[in-house]
Amino acid sequence: MSYRVVITVSNRPPNEITLNVIREAGFEVEYAKCLTENEVITAAKDADVLLVGTVPHTTRMVLEALPNLKMVGRSGVGVDSVDLDAATEFGICVTNTPGINTSEVADHAMAMLLSIIRKIPEQNAALKNGAWSDRPDEVNRLQGQLRRIAGNTVGIFGLGNIGTAFATRVRGFGPEKIVAYDPYVPQTTADLFGVQLVDFDTLLAESDFITVHSPATVETNHIFNIDAFRKMKSSAVFINCARGPLVDEAGLQEALQSGEIAAAGIDVTEVEP
Repeated sequence: MSYRVVITVSNRPPNEITLNVIREAGFEVEYAKCLTENEVITAAKDADVLLVGTVPHTTRMVLEALPNLKMVGRSGVGVDSVDLDAATEFGICVTNTPGINTSEVADHAMAMLLSIIRKIPEQNAALKNGAWSDRPDEVNRLQGQLRRIAGNTVGIFGLGNIGTAFATRVRGFGPEKIVAYDPYVPQTTADLFGVQLVDFDTLLAESDFITVHSPATVETNHIFNIDAFRKMKSSAVFINCARGPLVDEAGLQEALQSGEIAAAGIDVTEVEP
């Protein structure tokens, strides 16, 4: 008997290499771009294996509607988009893919930080709109706002695979120190990456730049709220390439508009567009 595998990752279709690997293992496989739970249910009818992304969520409704389902595989590390309680109840195995995006996310967080502190989008716009040649005072003001990583304190929230990968990258830019908050990591591990563990309030107070690399859990939900932002430096830059629910978006908006922090680079939102 051949098992049926349905891939519903919404942000990009699988390439032929991936599909052929699954076929050569003796499985039937098909791809269906699904944006809603009902689309998943329709596409995965009679499926034995469901390979999913973050969106749409694999909810109890989805799992209950697929009686043949034996496994849900997450194309990513976090499994917060899968109802684990329902999967356990229905005897469905849930897997993830550790390390799949470690380098990509660490690189992207680094790129966002550099784009903000070196004013790359603004300088590009100034060149394109003629300010570089016609309005030198405007360009001079912009260049006067440029910042460097060297000599500053970099803070990391979550020192797992991505957090440590980011620490490795940013260390080459010569920060004064790298601090991190992660209650599940011992200092002996942090030492391997040149990182000093601190408590959450110290992370907020001391960091010039903070980057978030933590899963979305009950413990971390909206941990970055207006109270947290008010404890940060007014010159602080905040980067979130982890999960949207870690940030209270209304609090972030207030912090930016009131000058509690200087800037933010946001790659994820609580409700993904």
